Amino acid sequence: MDAPTNLTSASMGPIATKLRGCSRELARLGTPTERLQPVYKLAKSGCAQYDKAAECFATAARIGVITGATEERRFNQALDCAFAAPSKGSELLANAEGKGFEIKEKAG
Repeated sequence: MDAPTNLTSASMGPIATKLRGCSRELARLGTPTERLQPVYKLAKSGCAQYDKAAECFATAARIGVITGATEERRFNQALDCAFAAPSKGSELLANAEGKGFEIKEKAG
C-alpha cells in the first residue's frame, strides 16, 4: 500500500524488507500450542506469499536498467509476481484470523 509510485532499484529494496517482516514476526511469536496449529499454518502460508513478493521485488531490483526485450520481460514478470503475491498472502492471513476467532468461540 505504501509502495512508491516510481519503482527504482533503490526503492524496491525497502519494500522487500518490509514484506519479509511477516515471517520474522511470526517466528518471533514462537511455536504455537496444538490448538492454534491451524491458525499458525494459515499464517505461515500467508507470510510465505509475502516472502515470495519480497523475492520478486529483489529480482526486479537486481535487473536494474532494462536494455532489451528479455530483461523487460523478466522485469515485468518479477513485478507481476511482486504485486500479486501479497494479495494471496493477505487472503491467507485473513483466513488465519477467522480461524482464530472460530477457535476462540469454541473454547469460550
